[in-house]
Amino acid sequence: MPALAQPYDSLTATLLGQPVFGPTPFLAASIFVGSAAQADAWLGNPAGTTAYAPAAAGGALAVAGSLLGPDTPSVAAQQAALAAMAGLAPGPAALPTLNTLTGWDIWPGCSFGPTDLVFDAGGIVPYPGGWWQLGYRLILRRQGAGFF
Repeated sequence: MPALAQPYDSLTATLLGQPVFGPTPFLAASIFVGSAAQADAWLGNPAGTTAYAPAAAGGALAVAGSLLGPDTPSVAAQQAALAAMAGLAPGPAALPTLNTLTGWDIWPGCSFGPTDLVFDAGGIVPYPGGWWQLGYRLILRRQGAGFF
């Protein structure tokens, strides 16, 4: 993987304990407080795709990232692993949301549905150094409030 020096390179973002978000230096996460229409706009979904506001069940997190690999099959496998998390029972997400002094937070009760995840329309594209990448946007819905 290309070296991108960040203070949190040694940490891995996870959902339900699985490292499905791709390399941390290619990941951004923040609290999302928008409406259903704003979620659709941010995701790039057609208006009306999101039926209810992300904050309706305790809040939401907006996650944008890239999956990165040495070849297209490895990126496609990462894409499948992330997509397979849609619809699973809520669980913890460890993300670099910068709300604490360490810059990392563990958010309980996170999940997402199939329409909450959108991969870049351009598909898997070349990345410098002979690598390949696929960008995505995701709304993680939270049940309950706060973080650990």
